[in-house]
Amino acid sequence: MEYSEMSKGMRRRLRELAEEAMAGRLHPFLQRLNEDFRSWERGEIQDLELDSRIGAFTRGPSRKLGAEYAELKPDILVAKAVALGSLDPEVVDEEILEILGPMIEGLRSIFAEDD
Repeated sequence: MEYSEMSKGMRRRLRELAEEAMAGRLHPFLQRLNEDFRSWERGEIQDLELDSRIGAFTRGPSRKLGAEYAELKPDILVAKAVALGSLDPEVVDEEILEILGPMIEGLRSIFAEDD
């Protein structure tokens, strides 16, 4: 079933899940950045080093995930997150999992080949 063919309620739920998925994928990068700030506060790194790490985050994971979120439809984002393991399938409605099942399995096989 195409995203455009889904009910408004299902599309809304997919958007919510997509936001949750993207937050989950962003979280580890933000944790690392938080540690960088703590290192800076303890005087372990200098201002310019912290600035460099903030820039690397902004040019790297933040930009990549932001672009992905803007470009991909919510159903694809959710399927990708489940396939990658960054979104627990337990939080995804059964009906949505059933619809996205083939896409999730296809993505899992692609990601397995990349390993």
